[in-house]
Amino acid sequence: MKRWLLIGIMGLFGFYYLFAEDTAKTPYPEITITDGLIQDFGSQYVGIPCNPQTIQIVNTGTALLVIHNIMILEDPSAYTVAAPSKPISIPAGGSRQFTVTFTPLLLGTNVDYMYIQSNDPITPFVELTLTGVGLFAPPSAVQNLQISLQQQDIQLSWDPVTTNIVGQALTPDRYLVLYSQDTTGNHYWTLAVTPQLLWTHSGAVTYAPSRFYQVKAVMFNRPEDALLLQSLEASGRSLTNSEVEMLFGVEIQSE
Repeated sequence: MKRWLLIGIMGLFGFYYLFAEDTAKTPYPEITITDGLIQDFGSQYVGIPCNPQTIQIVNTGTALLVIHNIMILEDPSAYTVAAPSKPISIPAGGSRQFTVTFTPLLLGTNVDYMYIQSNDPITPFVELTLTGVGLFAPPSAVQNLQISLQQQDIQLSWDPVTTNIVGQALTPDRYLVLYSQDTTGNHYWTLAVTPQLLWTHSGAVTYAPSRFYQVKAVMFNRPEDALLLQSLEASGRSLTNSEVEMLFGVEIQSE
């Protein structure tokens, strides 16, 4: 392959001449990133590191490639590099690998840029785009749900949820109380949204001989959803499944 390297500009009588050298005649290193210049790390819970992803550098040139530095643009960054000590020497036709770990700092897309500096005469700096999506780790499942009969009422109580599903400390915004009259227990509707650890389903025994209950710990999707919930509750009616799903990002099986 023929590559042209700019080596100088000089002028004579007002005219400028461009001197270039055909690097195909001279051995030179050439850096290539095997998987391309966009590295996608997929989705991961915020604050939890993903499995390290391998990035491979190949020297597709004809001379020794020397990696002087590997840098991440942002500080702090959602991406951490584990690379051999530098400089890294890669012979012609050879390759070296290093790993990058994605630990989301925020919900949604986390983008950063990696720069690899080498002695490649044409591309001394290679820019890689690092991208991944931070997900919210939902609260752990409610434990020790107790159901008792109080005359015609059914009373439910449960233990507080204190962590999310990856073990980080958490205080739920609300608890969803769901019920079903389907004998399969597969189709649920919203009964209540409460910050408490106790709920009474008044007159439940009167209206149905059997019921199924679930309680879920939930967090608001957005801070402003707390005000929206107050507005919906002011109507005095129970929230619909679609309203609950909008507020808390949970899916309720009701079909």
